[in-house]
Amino acid sequence: MTYNNQKLKALCYTIVCIIITPITLHAADWKPNLVKSQKNYRNAQENIKINIPASVSAAVISTLKIEIDNIDVTAQVKVNGNTISYKPLQPLSKGFHNIRLVEFATDGNILERGQWKVEVRKSKLFRDSSYILNTDLSLSRNIAKKNITLEGSKIQGQGTIAWASTAANKKWRYSSSFNAIYNTQSSQTTFGKSFDLADYLFTGDASRTGFKIGHHNINVGNMLMDGFNSRGISVRHQSTSGRSVFGGFSMRSQVSSGFRNGLGVTQGQNRTSGVYGQFFPNKTNPERLNINLTYIDGKCQGTGEAVVGGDCESTLVKQGDGYSISADSTSKNTRWRVRGEYAATRFDVDGINVGFAAEDDNAWSLLAVYTAKEKSVGNNTLNWNIALERRRVGRYFISLTNSALPRDKLVTTATHTLTYKGINLTTKFGTETDNVDDDPLLPRIKTNIYNMTLNWTPQSSMQDPEFTDINSGTQTNNPEKKKKKKKKKKKKFTLFAQPTYTLSYSNTARETKIFPIAFLGIRPDDVTDIILFDVNFTPGKWNWGFNHTYTLANDDSNDIVINRNNQSSNSSSLTITYPVTDTFAIGPNIQYSTIDNRATNVDETNTTIGVTTTYVWKTKLTGILTYNYISNDTTDNSNNSNAHTTDLNIDYMIRQANNNRPGISWFVKGNWNTLNSAENNYQIHTGIKIGWLIAK
Repeated sequence: MTYNNQKLKALCYTIVCIIITPITLHAADWKPNLVKSQKNYRNAQENIKINIPASVSAAVISTLKIEIDNIDVTAQVKVNGNTISYKPLQPLSKGFHNIRLVEFATDGNILERGQWKVEVRKSKLFRDSSYILNTDLSLSRNIAKKNITLEGSKIQGQGTIAWASTAANKKWRYSSSFNAIYNTQSSQTTFGKSFDLADYLFTGDASRTGFKIGHHNINVGNMLMDGFNSRGISVRHQSTSGRSVFGGFSMRSQVSSGFRNGLGVTQGQNRTSGVYGQFFPNKTNPERLNINLTYIDGKCQGTGEAVVGGDCESTLVKQGDGYSISADSTSKNTRWRVRGEYAATRFDVDGINVGFAAEDDNAWSLLAVYTAKEKSVGNNTLNWNIALERRRVGRYFISLTNSALPRDKLVTTATHTLTYKGINLTTKFGTETDNVDDDPLLPRIKTNIYNMTLNWTPQSSMQDPEFTDINSGTQTNNPEKKKKKKKKKKKKFTLFAQPTYTLSYSNTARETKIFPIAFLGIRPDDVTDIILFDVNFTPGKWNWGFNHTYTLANDDSNDIVINRNNQSSNSSSLTITYPVTDTFAIGPNIQYSTIDNRATNVDETNTTIGVTTTYVWKTKLTGILTYNYISNDTTDNSNNSNAHTTDLNIDYMIRQANNNRPGISWFVKGNWNTLNSAENNYQIHTGIKIGWLIAK
């Protein structure tokens, strides 16, 4: 009997499982369908639709949630029967995105119903692409003048064209840009052309390799190369590990603009080429050690254009090369940083195959920086660091890629910075001597430099007090106290609200240590002190500031007395910007300076009193009127003068510029000048401005 009962129970259990299992599977075994786009990709704001099987009830659909890149967007989802749709509020970024549909079942289970990976692209060819063409043109005509000779015709025009574009796919990215200028006064342009190219740049990146063609900067900073920016070609490659970077370039030695000179590398006598490498040997902590190698070789020839590097003013072709090796290391706790560099050059100063042979020279530097551990003092953070540097640059260390580096100098500097509670203090001590090669025919001059700059923004000034207790002067920010003492408190105007202070002092002293008898030059021996104080306040919507500079120079050189820089000066200025209304603002300013020249026994006083008014009406009309009175007086009456100047600019927007639709405005500008109450002149111009921005 027992055996039969157990057999009967097992049979009943099996029958129940057979009945229930299809129901359970039916509830759990449904799959949604993501509606495919008409293309193999999606647009940034394309509607995302998911079809749910008809067998799924509305109750179950209400438990579904949609995630885009792990962000729940269910609140923006629309349900129409068994179709769920989502239209992105903001355009999705180009690239791949994950879409996930999750069911939060009533029994507490979380079931992932579907997951898809979709790609957002701009077009079939490009994942992302865009372009901007910005054109500005100003045409003006002189309608009145007196005692002024116009350059060129009465009708003049100026304009600019700026183009920028980008295109990208999965593994590469490309961009281009160029800027051109237009000026009917061709005599004012660099090469005498009314329309000419200012600069251009093409860049491309694919995986870990990139290139640049056009005007750009080579991102290398050392004594051999620093801030080298010209027209040319460069390439850069990063290793798979990311711990090494290699690059090469070929650039024009001189700054180039305009449509001429093409890529900038076609003229061998004006081309500088080089290679560089950056290595991070420490695999575990790459930032601990950075080794840099740089080599350059180039020629230059003076052509009347600006020179990027070297001494290329003459028409003789000059040639030079050089290399640099540097190592930059930080300690484990990043408190210490030590950097050392050695560089050498060989440069033919007087030209190839002319006069003397090329000169070899070198330069080296050593830098140590210590950054103290951040400390909390009185609920505020204290940070400070100190840096020591020693640098020597030879007299003939000449690099075509770093013309700004002072030569023939031995420099030692110590710099200290401190920040605490709105205070930023920087002090710098330095000494430098020249004639590093001990040439007996040259003097040796030692220069000591001290600089101190203190910036202070009180932390309390960062809070704009809405209420001020007139009796105590304390700031009240507690909402409860505002309610309780509302009748006892009033808004109070504070002239010195939100202050920022700057105080700086510099001392430069030059002393001639060695002066050969046969040397015919000047023997410098002078000291210059400069003290500057600047303060600015922002009471409410307006601001004002005061500035004062005191300079004292003492010159004991062997120059003739009247050429020595023996003088003291004081210069002060007060500026105010006050918005009277939302549409009208006034800005008075006063400048006053005195110069006491002890070398010539002549004192000079300069005064400028001015005011600028600005009026804006409905963003359509803008008017700016500026008036200045300028006075100059000398004790010997050799340079006494006074002048009144007035400038007026009115701009009325006829049509506002929108994307792909030009904007047009009409303007009038003029200036009136009176000198010594007798000589006067004026000119008035009117014209139109056209601005057209096309972007896609």
